[in-house]
Amino acid sequence: MSTLMRTRKPLWRRIVRTIVLAAIGLILLAIISLSVWNYIESKELNKEIAKIRATGEPVTFEELKATLPPIDETQNAARYYQAGMSLLLQAKDISNCLMEFHKAFEKHPTSRPAEELVKQADRLLADNREGLEMFDKGAALPACRFDPGIRYGMTGILDQSATIRQAARLLSLRTMARMVHGDGDGAVDSVISALRLTRLCDYPPMLTWFLVKTALVAMAYDNAGLVLHNAHPSDDALVRLQDELARSLSPDAWEKMIVGERMYAVEVMRNVIPDQSRLEFVDVSPWPEAWPSSFRLSPWLRQWSVEQLRYLADARAAVKKPWPEAMDAIEAIKKPNGMLAKILAPTYSRIAINRARVEATVRCTMVAIAIERYRRTNGRLPDALSELTPKYIERVPLDPFSGKELLYHQDNDSYVVYSISENRQDDGGALERPPGKDSLDLGVRIHLQPAGNSP
Repeated sequence: MSTLMRTRKPLWRRIVRTIVLAAIGLILLAIISLSVWNYIESKELNKEIAKIRATGEPVTFEELKATLPPIDETQNAARYYQAGMSLLLQAKDISNCLMEFHKAFEKHPTSRPAEELVKQADRLLADNREGLEMFDKGAALPACRFDPGIRYGMTGILDQSATIRQAARLLSLRTMARMVHGDGDGAVDSVISALRLTRLCDYPPMLTWFLVKTALVAMAYDNAGLVLHNAHPSDDALVRLQDELARSLSPDAWEKMIVGERMYAVEVMRNVIPDQSRLEFVDVSPWPEAWPSSFRLSPWLRQWSVEQLRYLADARAAVKKPWPEAMDAIEAIKKPNGMLAKILAPTYSRIAINRARVEATVRCTMVAIAIERYRRTNGRLPDALSELTPKYIERVPLDPFSGKELLYHQDNDSYVVYSISENRQDDGGALERPPGKDSLDLGVRIHLQPAGNSP
């Protein structure tokens, strides 16, 4: 008995031994569980990649690039746009001057800005004359194939998008100045140059570029509305502007963007997930900013990848539907289950609404141009939009928020072409946003001026 008591280990040692053994067991269990989870997620990820491969669609940007038609570099506007952006001067002053112009026109769309502001704009435009010439040369060319360097990650694209926005602001300032100086056709040409500048955002078809292009088109249509109020361009200029607006938003841009986001997700996968051979990629050059990864992160990253690809597949199916069904279908998509997927998945429902708003306003602007052309010919406003077809516009555009034709209302001193907007009810053409409330209708209101081809 005494011998047993002498050989038995102290209680605290037995407790420590039990804890250590339990910890080792838990660690082994965690490693085994992580390995099993990693294996399952790897199979699921490769299954999703295989689905895409089975359709014959490109999975990477290099594959997409190989499917694009060849382009004659002498007809590629990108080189002129890049040259123009490298010549931009006084970016901050351009932004501030443009902001003051907008403040002046907010008081009333036909008001004239202060003379000192107009002189400042003229000085800035003179300083940037060479850059503007490059943008106009680019606008005159039929094609644009611009490589923003997606292989280097998002940093380069964000830098490029900031410069493109600044170029658009300069063109917008020129539109304002020409409008104030009574050069209606020149103002229209400037709007058209701004719309064609957005071709830089067509490749790669990613969410970032999609949002930038949408914002730049919105800036251009805003300028187009002001031109109708103030500059009185020729009939030929109005036709050219109407045609350019019709081309500014591609009907399949939504779907291309979703496919582009899928490619971007795949690019991220093959740069941050260990054991890249499972994704069957070769000649992979990691992006400079690719974050480090390890076996411990693998299951989470693979889970995010699987959920992201499934979410994008559902989103692609949704955007194939016509407006407004597309918005409703996107809103109804099951949100990703994975933690990373929930954090990183774009809010496509909000993006859809913003896109629909821009679509609606561009369509309203096109109809307003058709009305101005009708008024010049007939000396009066049309009683209904159906009078515009097919001479002034091929057909009355549909409202993205209703799926029905845009609405039209006229009174003694103005007329309005409008969409019912996101509240999806007709508020009689009320375009102003009430304090503390959502927007009512959305569109273009034109204050009447004497008809004719010259001011």
